[in-house]
Parts: sequence; structure tokens; C-alpha cells
Amino acid sequence: MPEPTPANLAFNIAAGEVLQPQAVIELHASRPVGPRSAQGAISLARGCFSVPIEVELRERGRVAVVRTEGLDPGGYVLTVSELLDRKGDRLTERVEVPFTVAPITGELPPDYRVEHVVRLQIGELDVTRLAPGERSEIGWIDVAKAVHRETGEPEEFAFDERGERVDAGEALAELERRRAKRYGKIHEALWQRLERAGERERIDVVVWPRFALEPAPYEKPSDRRLESPPKEEAAVARKLERSMRTMLASLERTGVKLPARRETRDDGVPAVHVKATPEQIRKLGRSAAVGVVLQDDRTAITDLADSIAVAHSNTAHSAGFDGTGIRVAVWEDGPSVTTNLAFAGRFSTTPSSRTRRRTNRTGTRPIATSTRPTAATSRRCAGQCGTSTRRW
Repeated sequence: MPEPTPANLAFNIAAGEVLQPQAVIELHASRPVGPRSAQGAISLARGCFSVPIEVELRERGRVAVVRTEGLDPGGYVLTVSELLDRKGDRLTERVEVPFTVAPITGELPPDYRVEHVVRLQIGELDVTRLAPGERSEIGWIDVAKAVHRETGEPEEFAFDERGERVDAGEALAELERRRAKRYGKIHEALWQRLERAGERERIDVVVWPRFALEPAPYEKPSDRRLESPPKEEAAVARKLERSMRTMLASLERTGVKLPARRETRDDGVPAVHVKATPEQIRKLGRSAAVGVVLQDDRTAITDLADSIAVAHSNTAHSAGFDGTGIRVAVWEDGPSVTTNLAFAGRFSTTPSSRTRRRTNRTGTRPIATSTRPTAATSRRCAGQCGTSTRRW
């Protein structure tokens, strides 16, 4: 009896690929697939809910075809389990292939696969991320991040609502120029605050100096521990200190009272917290020594639904950066209600080898979990979607 292996089955799409609504998914088997097994073993799901599909066998049963026509935009998972050949032998173990359906107005070259796509509505002073397939009266741009199927070389494709290829980078750069002309060095939120403020009202602001510095101006060795800061770090610190002194002099000339003690949560941050009138803030926005003036809003917003708008991280999303492959440390100030929490683990500086392997593999580790049933568990999604499988 032949052993079931992943080599017995190949797909014409890659895991995580973004497909057009009319795309066809092909499963190529090493042996003819049993017709009844194809209908039962090949399934499609969106979230925790199954999606009805019909599987068509071609080329004497060696190719199973799944059509995406009629699928709504969004993420799906194609699952193959207990797939048998015509003799009743298993072809492969359980396999899951996630993919996304997202319409793009333009025509993409067939030798490229799309890994990320976003639809943007670029207005006069802002950019809005539209839902896949959503239309706008003022138009939109579909930005697709793709790679060549053979060479792996990345390529960006952008199309307007007419399907014509455009330069998304230039469109976003033009937006930034319009914003800079309107707001200057004053942050948009602070600008709106000034519109409502009285002439003598004193507003809490954070002022940063102007300086030119590369995102990574120097490298640190990764094979050994540094006993002292590298000389390049000291040079950067001196440069920031000079910029800071020039900015403080500009603050004094503007009439802004400097705090007796510099207030900052990080000694390495070259910024100052002050109170200033609307007129003083506008003067700072015109100063050559000032880089940016921000509203010093000290209220905490812990709602994830608002965090993207607060941090303006949609700008990074629009550029195609969604955090894939990036390991981060997540901090939160703790839950407000602890009645339904159970401690799943505690931080340890000497974790076991098993814990270390798990942390390195997933990048995160839970500390506290809720013992209260949620809507997802009430729908039994955990049992439906939590099966241990192989993902390609």
C-alpha cells in the first residue's frame, strides 16, 4: 500500500496567495483521485463556517479543480483530508492551504502571484483603506504586492478604478505634499485642536527638534555583547544634543516657558513637553529648528478598534507592511476586570527547553487567559477550527 505523503499532491497556488474572484484552484495528484473521495475530502471554509463547493476531476482523475466564482471577498482555507485514490489508498495526510479572494481592477501578469493587496481611496488630505471590492465615487487605487513565481523577485502593481496602471508611491507622495502644505510641522490632531482653542489658552504639546538621521545609522554586533556604547552611537547622541539645544533656544525666543525639569519617559528621547498658546505653537511650526509639534494627549486609549486611527498605522498598511514575519514584544497595562482570568504562565528568565522551543516557534506566549465562554467558543469554533494540521 503506498504511503500517504504531501508529495502525492501539489497545488497551483501558494499558501497565503491572493486570488481574483474568477481564479481556478487546481490540485494535482500523483495517482487518479477517487470521485467520491474528491467530493468528501476536499472542502472550503471561511472562518469557522464551511462554504459549499463542487470539485471537478480532469485529466483522468489526476487533477481536481475548485472554482472561486461566486466567492465573496475575504480569507478562505482549502482543506484536503483523507483523500483516496481510485483503489482506496490514501494519497496524502491532512493539508490546509489558506488563500484570500480580493478583486483587482487591473490585469496582473500570470507569472506573478499576489501576496498582499489593498484598495485605497486617496482624498485631498487623507487616505482611506476600503474593503476588498468596495467602490468609491472619487475613485480608488488597488495596490498589489507580488512576487515572480519562478525567481521570487518582488514587484508592485497598482491600478486605478479604470484598470490603468498607476504609480501608487507618487500618489501617496503627492498626498504627503498636500498635507505638509496644509499642516506644516504641526500634527493634524493639534491643528484641529488649535482651530477650537481660545487665543490665551495654553495647550500641552510635545516639541521635537529638526534633525536628519537615517533609520539605522549604525550597526551593532549580533555575535557578542557590547560592554560600552559604540562610537557611532555617541556621535548620534552628540548630533541630537546639538539639535536639542538649537530647538530650546527657539522655544525661548518664542516666549514658551521651559519646564524647570525636563519631563520625559525616556532619557533618550530628544523632545520637550511644554505649554504654549495657539500663536506660540504656530510660530514653532514655522521655526527651522523644530521638526514637529504634537499634541500632548495623556489620555489612554486601550480600544484596539481605535488604535489604528490613533497611531496612523494605516499608512504602513497602505504601503504593504502588515507585520508578517516580524517578531514583536507586546505590552499592556493589565485587564480592568480580573474575575474570569486564569494564569496560564509566568515570565521566567530560565525557561525550559520545551517552553523556549514553543516561544521561538510562535513568537508569543500567553500569560493570562479568560475562563469565560465567548461567542466564538459558543459556536464551537475551537473544536471546528482548532484541529492540528499541516499548513502549506
